[in-house]
Amino acid sequence: VSSFGSLTSGFTSGLEDTPLPDGLRSGDVLYEKSCVQQFMLNPNSWASVLWDFVTVLFVFYDMITLPLQVFNFQSDVLATGDLLVAIVWTVDMALSFLRGVTDRGAVDMRPTYVATKYLRSWFLVDLFVVVTDWTLLLSGGLDDMEVLRVLRGRIFLRLLRVVRLVRLIKVADRSSIIRLKEAILNDHNKAVSSVLQLLFVVIMINHYVGCGWFAVGQVEGFEKSWVSEHFNEGDQHVLSQYLTSVHWAVIQFTPAAMEVMPVNSAERMYAIVVIFSGLVMFSSFVSSMTSAMNLINKLNFEQRQKSTALRQYITENRVSLELLFCIQNYQRYTRALERKKLHESDVAAFKNLPEDLLQRLHSEVYGPVIATHPLFGHLQGNEDSTINGICHLAMSECSLVIGEELFRYGVTGAKMYFINSGKLAYFSGYSEKMPKLISAGRWMCEPVLWCKWEHRGRLTVATSQYLRMAMESPDQSMGSLRGEFMALDAAEFHAIILRSRSLSSMQSYARVFTAMAVQDCGGANEVDDLWGSYEQVSTCLRRAFGFGEEAEAASRFKMLKHCFATWKQAAREERERRKRRISGRTSMRRWLHFFAHACMRWRDSTKV
Repeated sequence: VSSFGSLTSGFTSGLEDTPLPDGLRSGDVLYEKSCVQQFMLNPNSWASVLWDFVTVLFVFYDMITLPLQVFNFQSDVLATGDLLVAIVWTVDMALSFLRGVTDRGAVDMRPTYVATKYLRSWFLVDLFVVVTDWTLLLSGGLDDMEVLRVLRGRIFLRLLRVVRLVRLIKVADRSSIIRLKEAILNDHNKAVSSVLQLLFVVIMINHYVGCGWFAVGQVEGFEKSWVSEHFNEGDQHVLSQYLTSVHWAVIQFTPAAMEVMPVNSAERMYAIVVIFSGLVMFSSFVSSMTSAMNLINKLNFEQRQKSTALRQYITENRVSLELLFCIQNYQRYTRALERKKLHESDVAAFKNLPEDLLQRLHSEVYGPVIATHPLFGHLQGNEDSTINGICHLAMSECSLVIGEELFRYGVTGAKMYFINSGKLAYFSGYSEKMPKLISAGRWMCEPVLWCKWEHRGRLTVATSQYLRMAMESPDQSMGSLRGEFMALDAAEFHAIILRSRSLSSMQSYARVFTAMAVQDCGGANEVDDLWGSYEQVSTCLRRAFGFGEEAEAASRFKMLKHCFATWKQAAREERERRKRRISGRTSMRRWLHFFAHACMRWRDSTKV
């Protein structure tokens, strides 16, 4: 399988070197304009996953029935199974041209690319096996020798079908299957599943070894064989032959014995190879089984200890039965929701990443979420360094399961929250009636960023009881029992904003936000954690940063005010000039009057 996988990867290496479009993110889907595009299937859709499960079932059918051909028996069930196998693989060939592929994290649904990749990887093998199956099914009129030759080729060709077990790996890597396994399998179930997988592997090994032992016993050219020694010509029951062969295979891996022994050189050679292989596989199987069983015992012991301690505490303190039932229900919910969304702190590989790659990772994970807020969306388009610093240093992830609280009334707020998933219930003040339901895509506690803030209510995951309290119809969907958040730390946010070029605008936004919140709610004490919808925040942004219709109106008002002030100053200066002019005229008159009076006195004096 590994060699064939390297071969197919070599066929498709040219396709993998094809550059992808810029700006493509993990999980994005690529399309092209084509008449076939409407018939393409997403590989992560439930229809595609269901079909993969069907093909896996038929792969297991081939694994089980392939070695049984050495017993040379015919059955209507096997004939029907062979017909269904041929039909399934034929349909699968057609669907392979119409099912998108996952390429470097993106889902490629382009018909041209999908067809080219399939033709260069699995097409020849699929065509080879399907043509062979249909040829064997339709060859009903061949004579015995031709049938023998065809059957020998069929055994070899059906071996190629086992290569299709790679589909198990493909199905296991599908994101929908991974989410399904995470939702169903907790630590205890995974340990049990590993034990069952080991048992299945051992059973299949013994199945193949036993069928091989019977095939060696039918090899011609020897006087005796273990088949001829233990089965007479009249005793040719297939079930007896199969069980005897598998019994011999089982004792090769265990310290046991039976009456069947090799009687010729071919059988002894086969037995020696099986014994040496069994030494390695048996020790590996025992160690793996021991580790899995120890893990199961450890998990069961820890669970019993927790239950015993809880019952002892409840009994010693005579706690009410109602509270006991609530505690037990919460424990059941937490065990059922033990698997949460994978966070960055859960991935050990991220701890060794360089700072640059880690910052880029944070920008791509947190950036699209906080950009839904108008203020951060504006910063993302104008100050990339600021928004990257916020994503890298101030953002974090957190989860909330049913029964837990994100914050309570009166507690000092330190973070703003963006809701990723889940349905939440917010209770104002100390009230426990009529909660406000909050869905994914919203944010809350924005006042934490702009002022000293104490939470004005309590937030928890919405239960069916809360949903009935908030809705008139109790038949509404119950939503998720878990909430996922992204938190923005206020202290880190302030430290980043102090180094930003938009500091003055951010300060203006803080003043506008707080003033508008107080005005809308009728007082500072009436503002709650949910204030700040998209429309309200957009209005604050336009007023603070000076753009939009309100900013244009304010600009026109400022211009008129400036014009009025200029006109007023000019009028004042004109009045001053007039005063100076009038005062100048008065002085001239006085000097003329004094000069005339002086002349008259001089004239009178000359007469005398």
